[in-house]
Amino acid sequence: NITIHGLTILAPIDSPNTDGINPDSCSQTRIEDCFIVSGDDCIAVKSGWDQYGIKVGIPTEHLVIRRLTCISPDSATIALGSEMSGGIRDVRAEDITALSTQSSVRIKTAQGRGGYVKDIFVRRMTLKTMKYVFWMTGSYGSHPDPGFDPKALPLIQNINYKQVEAENVTYSARLEGIPNDPFKGICISNLSGAIFFILGLFFLRAAECRTPANWGTVKYSALSCRKHSALLTDFGAVGDGKTSNTKAFKAAIHHLSQSASDGGAQLIVPPGKWLTGSFNLTSHFTLFLHKDAVILATQDESEWPLVSVLPSYGRGRDAPGGRFSSLIFGTNLTDVVITGNNGTIDGQGASWWKKFKAGQLNETRPYMIEIMYSNQIQISNLTLVNSPSWFVHPIYS
Repeated sequence: NITIHGLTILAPIDSPNTDGINPDSCSQTRIEDCFIVSGDDCIAVKSGWDQYGIKVGIPTEHLVIRRLTCISPDSATIALGSEMSGGIRDVRAEDITALSTQSSVRIKTAQGRGGYVKDIFVRRMTLKTMKYVFWMTGSYGSHPDPGFDPKALPLIQNINYKQVEAENVTYSARLEGIPNDPFKGICISNLSGAIFFILGLFFLRAAECRTPANWGTVKYSALSCRKHSALLTDFGAVGDGKTSNTKAFKAAIHHLSQSASDGGAQLIVPPGKWLTGSFNLTSHFTLFLHKDAVILATQDESEWPLVSVLPSYGRGRDAPGGRFSSLIFGTNLTDVVITGNNGTIDGQGASWWKKFKAGQLNETRPYMIEIMYSNQIQISNLTLVNSPSWFVHPIYS
C-alpha cells in the first residue's frame, strides 16, 4: 500500500522534531534502503494521541523496515510511539545500522495513551556508540489537553529483539514500566539463526518507466508508468531559486489531473532551483525530480495555507491552533509516485526551527511530505533536507 525506499534524509542533529519517516495509522507499509540523519527519531511509528487516537482507532500495522542506517544522537533509530493510542502491531525490522544514536528501538507510552504496542520483531541490528541499546518508557507524559483518561493504560506485549551487535554502549537496557500495568512478553536474545518471516505482500511489483526529455530519457521504477507527461517549465516556472513557482506547480498538477482516467500523468521537474510554497498532488500521478533539480520551500508564510488539525491528535503538535499544510500534500489519493534520480527537496527549515525554539508559533510547522487517506503510494530515490518538522508523514492510509 505504501512503499518508501532509497531516501536520503538529512537534518542538523540539533534541529527540533525533524523525524525522518513517521508512518501513522497506516497499514501495509514498507520502508527500505534509507539513510537518515535527524534531530529526532529516524523512524517514529504512531497512531494518534490519547483520547483522540483512541476515538479514531486506526492502528499502524503490518509495517516492514529493512536496511536502515540512522544517525540521531538525541533520539531513537526506531521509536514506537509515543502517540500510539490507536495501536501498533506487527512491526518487523531487520538489518538496521545505528551510529552515534541515543537508542536503537524505543517504546514510548504513558498513562492515558490506551492502545497497544504488540507483536514487534527486530533482528540483525548493528549498533555503534549508543547510550541505550533497548529503551522502554512508560512515563512519556505529554498530553494534548487535560481531557485524557488516566485509566486508559497501554498494552505492551510480545516484543522481540534478536541478533544484536553493539559496541561502545553506555547501558544495555533501560526499562521503565507503568505501575499496575506490566509490560509482557519481552524477549531480548542474540540467538544465531532466529527466524521470523516478512510477508510476500510487501514486495514491490515495479514497472520500468521511460519518458523522453530534452536532456535525455527519464527512467525510474514505479508502481505505474504514465501515458502523459509535462515539464514544470511548460507552466511558466523559473528555476532561479528566487521566483515563486507555487502557481506553476498548482497549474501543472491541475492540468495533468485531467489525464487521471486516461493512463495517468507525470510532472517532470528539470534541472534548476524551484522555489515554491505548499501544493497538492492528484491521483494516478508521478512527480519526478531530475538529479540536478532542487525543490526549495519558500520562506513566505502566506504560501503555506492552514489546514485542520488531525482528528487522531485533537490539536496541533507545536501549538493548540491549526497547522500549516505540508510542502507536498495529498488526501484521498490513489496511485501516487514521488521519485527521481536522487533529486533534492529542501525544506529550508532554519527559520521555522528558530521560531519554534523562541515560542513564536501559533500553529504547527509544516511537514515536508504528508499523504492522507490514500493508497498505492510510492516515495523513492530522493534526497530530503532541512524539513521544518517531520519529513515524511503518511497517515490514515
